[in-house]
Amino acid sequence: MLNRSGKYFHHRNNTNGNHDSICNGCFLTVATASEEFELAPLEDSHVCDPVRVYQVSEYAHRALANLNHNLGISQAREDRN
Repeated sequence: MLNRSGKYFHHRNNTNGNHDSICNGCFLTVATASEEFELAPLEDSHVCDPVRVYQVSEYAHRALANLNHNLGISQAREDRN
């Protein structure tokens, strides 16, 4: 969900009726509220930690490289058959 400050957040409904707001930039839960409309002002005040964003992007880069490597191995096996 795009908030008023132009940031994207995912809203999750919990089994206890609360709503979580998860930042799509740093993947942290930035707010929990009993009503979903209460999340907006809390989201507006969120600032991603640049170190966290770097760590998340590095993790994603490594995971993608491993996936590509594994797919390459799988493809090579198929080519041999």
